Amino acid sequence: MKKNLLSMAALALIMAGCSSNEDDVKIDNGEGTAPVAINISQKVTGVETKAATNPIEVKADIIMIDAAANGDPDYSGFVPNKTNKINTSNSFDSESDRANVALVTFTANTAATAIKPSPTLYYPTSSSTSTFIFGVAPQGTVSNGGKVSFSTVDGYQDVMFAGKKSAGSSNSTNSVELDFAHQTAQLIFVAKLSSTDFTNTEWKNKTVSVDKIIIQNAGVPNSINLSDGNIEWDIKSVDVAGCNTTLGTVACAESVPVMIKPAASVTVDLVLKLSDNTIVQYNNLIIQSVNGGNLSVNRGESHLVTFEITAPKEATNGKVQVTAQVQEWTKGTEGKVEINKE
Repeated sequence: MKKNLLSMAALALIMAGCSSNEDDVKIDNGEGTAPVAINISQKVTGVETKAATNPIEVKADIIMIDAAANGDPDYSGFVPNKTNKINTSNSFDSESDRANVALVTFTANTAATAIKPSPTLYYPTSSSTSTFIFGVAPQGTVSNGGKVSFSTVDGYQDVMFAGKKSAGSSNSTNSVELDFAHQTAQLIFVAKLSSTDFTNTEWKNKTVSVDKIIIQNAGVPNSINLSDGNIEWDIKSVDVAGCNTTLGTVACAESVPVMIKPAASVTVDLVLKLSDNTIVQYNNLIIQSVNGGNLSVNRGESHLVTFEITAPKEATNGKVQVTAQVQEWTKGTEGKVEINKE
């Protein structure tokens, strides 16, 4: 209905003698009839079988970059545009009127499934010009040159990249299958006790739970470059909420997955909470592999990390009793600063 109204309005202007190019143009985020739309499908590498019962929804940017004279994507000439500017002939007056950034939401699947970007992406108007398609998840801010920056940088974003795929040209079309691959390593934490018998331990008559895990110096993705797939990382500590239930000899519920930069080793702090609200913290723990040595966390791999905790033994010769007091401040010599003294 909207398109019909716009067309009628344009016709009225022509009949009134107002037929300038500016009046003949309409903005349309949908489809034109004359331009050729690009057919795109997607699949996600490394989706676990549990996704069948717990579907993973992915929101991604689909980005189109036309070829330069040498046939490669023209990264330097890329300027993002999210709107199709279709004229009254249902075509484009210039290549820059075509949208080249679209949004899409789909359910992750290892089998290729069709997706429909919004707005529709169209081939170049010149049949001799080919174009290329890229995919980045999660959605971000697309900038000149083909860089996507993420609005949330916290270690909980599953950054995926579908690299360059040729879509061909309008007179030689290719079906585009984007293969989204995980760009980070994933960590999932659980915890359990080696024994619930706290007799002769410092935790006698108490229970214990995991308050949080702190990943030290974790690399967290903040942007990705389409030209080479390189990621820029922020280095920060990432807090992971513990299961916060009383621990037993069976592992507690899994933490929320955390996504970080692949690394040869990972160092964490473990914060426990006793039933009397005492906080017990273990610092600078290097995660070990079950196969021996430090755990290397790799791109596209999900690592389950289990903390097996043993209550600290209580010394038989008694505890050291410690009291503390805070001394009052002692007044010191005063100082002064003179500005512009004659």
